[in-house]
Amino acid sequence: MKLLNLPIFFSLSFLLIAHTAFSQLNITDYPSYPEYERIMQRFQTNNQSLCRIINIGKTINGRNLLFAKISRNVDTREKEPILMYSSSIHGNETTGYALMLKLIDYLLNNYNQDSLITDLINNTEIWINPLANPDGTYRYDTIISNPSRENLNGYDLNRNFPSPDPVMGNHPDDDPRWEPETQAFMSLAMKYNFTLSVNFHTGSEVVNYPWDYKASLHPDDSWYHYISKQYADTVHKYSSDYMTDLDNGITNGYQWYQIFGGFQDYMNYFAHSRDVTIELSHDFDPPYIDINNYWEYNYRSMLNYIKQTHYGIKGTITDSLTGKPLKAIITVLNHDTLNTDIYSDSINGYYHRMIYKGKYDLLYYCAGYHPKIVRNIIALNNSATTVNVQLSDTSGKVSTSIYNIPQPVYYYSANSREIKYINPQFRKVTVKLYNLLGTELSTIFNSSISEGSYSFRIPDNLPSGIYLCNLMIDGRNYTMKIPVLSQTY
Repeated sequence: MKLLNLPIFFSLSFLLIAHTAFSQLNITDYPSYPEYERIMQRFQTNNQSLCRIINIGKTINGRNLLFAKISRNVDTREKEPILMYSSSIHGNETTGYALMLKLIDYLLNNYNQDSLITDLINNTEIWINPLANPDGTYRYDTIISNPSRENLNGYDLNRNFPSPDPVMGNHPDDDPRWEPETQAFMSLAMKYNFTLSVNFHTGSEVVNYPWDYKASLHPDDSWYHYISKQYADTVHKYSSDYMTDLDNGITNGYQWYQIFGGFQDYMNYFAHSRDVTIELSHDFDPPYIDINNYWEYNYRSMLNYIKQTHYGIKGTITDSLTGKPLKAIITVLNHDTLNTDIYSDSINGYYHRMIYKGKYDLLYYCAGYHPKIVRNIIALNNSATTVNVQLSDTSGKVSTSIYNIPQPVYYYSANSREIKYINPQFRKVTVKLYNLLGTELSTIFNSSISEGSYSFRIPDNLPSGIYLCNLMIDGRNYTMKIPVLSQTY
């Protein structure tokens, strides 16, 4: 375990950065939809070594859901955090749309010109989606004229995601399906191991952190409060009477108002990521002449938020003999509740657990390997602690002492459709699958098993949806929601 002294680019001196001209953007109004696509493609054309435009799917009207992926080695999955910025899931909320285009341009133009930007791009995989609901934004024309909050089918996409709430379930907005935009973002979240994300809105001026669907606080509430306040406090340094709504610019989502089916809860619960909602302006679609002011207020906070992906506890998880990277689950003992633990990356074994300062015990587990607990890890705010972990496979004799685990450990791997389970001692285990109405679909496993690591595969013929998986372990029930998704891109 090594406590890092972060390089100079992670000091607060970034707040003094002067921003340069937007040479690649050079627009004076919201672009038309064809202009938007040309702008995005030009980012890639002019920055081949740093930028790729990724189309994750299409809308009902055939428009593209575009991301600018920015990184030093843009075609390689590196051992670095992955950040997602997405805006305008409500098509009539356009402030973030304009600011995301500016942010892409700012990052690309300042690479190798500014030390902070250079180091952020060198050490982060940054995904930016300016427009999550183009059919709503361009509802009646290829220019923005009377934009719509909803998509072309008339659904609010930020109520269209599955809800962690057991009553609201798969379709809390009564839409009998997930809209194509929703499916595209869900597939993206399952394919990539996003460390941190933000979805930008308008209608208020506040940073909204989870949960949105229930009153109980997220286990990382202290961390969420800290980073949300940091965003708002930095904004306050460069603005007057801006982002002061609710608790001086921050709020817990449920305490503000309850919603079901939001992107924020989906990312936090189902994707094992961390996500907040940032409301950028009281005006839903302010005149473009005001966008430079909103940029000046927010861009430092946006950069600071990218920096947060480099703080906390991070490292690489590998096979102790071969050095092969492992996709493992990382649980903070006596802290995480269901689905707030995180995964390491399946390609390179990298993990990153952002967390509020303190001393923690972490459990590392991968199916087919002995789990390992590393105790007394010190985490500091605005700093990084590196803990690299090697796991031994279970081909040899398993020692009971290895499984000194205070709680059952299990998780769902969406890519392999498997329930992963650590069994600390001889016991009876039953695994059953239900739909959200409580109808039993199948018994996946029912037997007594010895200590070890196990995988239980979900049936291949299940249609896309959210299901309930129940594990009965020595008479005690543990239930979790699992997403079964088809890939859309």
